Amino acid sequence: MDTETTIDFSDFYKQLDKLAKTLGPEIVEPMLKDKADQLADIVQQNAPYAHVKKGIKVKQMNKRGDNPKSEIVKTTAKDSYWIEYGTSERFRKSGAATGKEFKDTANGHPFFRPAVDSNQGRLYDELFDELKKSVESICE
Repeated sequence: MDTETTIDFSDFYKQLDKLAKTLGPEIVEPMLKDKADQLADIVQQNAPYAHVKKGIKVKQMNKRGDNPKSEIVKTTAKDSYWIEYGTSERFRKSGAATGKEFKDTANGHPFFRPAVDSNQGRLYDELFDELKKSVESICE
């Protein structure tokens, strides 16, 4: 199961729509890619295992209308969900636990969500500043 987060610009898109039409996707999309790459690097630094680090990817989504293409940061490591959130003991329909000699559980080691939560605001601010500079350079 993939763990992913979208750099969600939904609230920002209303302003970004106007800017994107002025600046064009050739200017805006590389900025979005840069921020997604930065976030992916931070998530990789936080990832606890090498195979999870290797699975952190940035994927460009299809264009929707006049909006620039979105970027998604995700991990393709199959066990990243359980690493992030942990597991609880599993039971059969009869109520019997599935583990015999030990509890079949693992504590979570959150690495993805904390990276997003602690950096999203800064990345939004940086993106806004870059967009603002681009608009100002066009208006000069």
